[in-house]
Amino acid sequence: MVVEFKNQSLKVRFNDSYHNGNIPMLNQLLLRNKIHRTLNISACDFLGHESDLQRRFESNRTVTELIVEYSNNIDILNAIFNSKTNALHQLKLPQSLSIPSILSPFCELLKKNTTFVEIDLMDCTGFKEEAFIIKLLDLLREHKSIRYLSLHVEDIQLSNQKETYMIKSLRRDKFIARLCISESIISREFIEALYHASKVNDTLTYVNFYNSQVTDEDKAQLHSLYACGNLLQLGFYEQSRWHITVGESKPSRGKSTLEFHSYQ
Repeated sequence: MVVEFKNQSLKVRFNDSYHNGNIPMLNQLLLRNKIHRTLNISACDFLGHESDLQRRFESNRTVTELIVEYSNNIDILNAIFNSKTNALHQLKLPQSLSIPSILSPFCELLKKNTTFVEIDLMDCTGFKEEAFIIKLLDLLREHKSIRYLSLHVEDIQLSNQKETYMIKSLRRDKFIARLCISESIISREFIEALYHASKVNDTLTYVNFYNSQVTDEDKAQLHSLYACGNLLQLGFYEQSRWHITVGESKPSRGKSTLEFHSYQ
């Protein structure tokens, strides 16, 4: 088992050769944990041992944020969402939900959950499935506990249903807090919806565009939100988010800052 402690975060990865011994060790770590609020694990370490994972969650009293990599298995998601604990309020699923058949069951589990307040689905790659985006936005509109969503969406095109639903949600709802957009053509109406979500609704604080078509005029309007503090993060990148995240083609901070300030 490899354990990393950083600030209030506890990152745990298993050694496959000693899986049976790792479970008791993890249990002791969590029982003794009094300060680490974030638990970062890999779903791969618990395949076939989902009941062990669920018991660890149910014995938890300190961890409030859960980060689970590679959550592409329905049994893992059941363990996360069906655990009888009120302590977990934030869920982040990096490199997860990449199998289309798992998206609908995920939405059903999310719909029934009453403890999570924040859901982070802002991964290196975005969601292209139109039906999933629509279903997710619809269920969060009626959700009793979830107040903040971080989301990465790909392939928003002019007047397609994905754009229509995103515009409607940005204008009407107040749960989209952070948004990444990739491989998209951005309309004037979509920019106005982003502006409304940030300036009027005061909920959207983070917007990044990757390999997307955005006019200079629309960039300038969004930059006005960045300049006055409504948007805490605003970026326009020619590369994919995957390249930016792994650092292979990352532009310098100076270049991004220059692009922003050129609109002032």
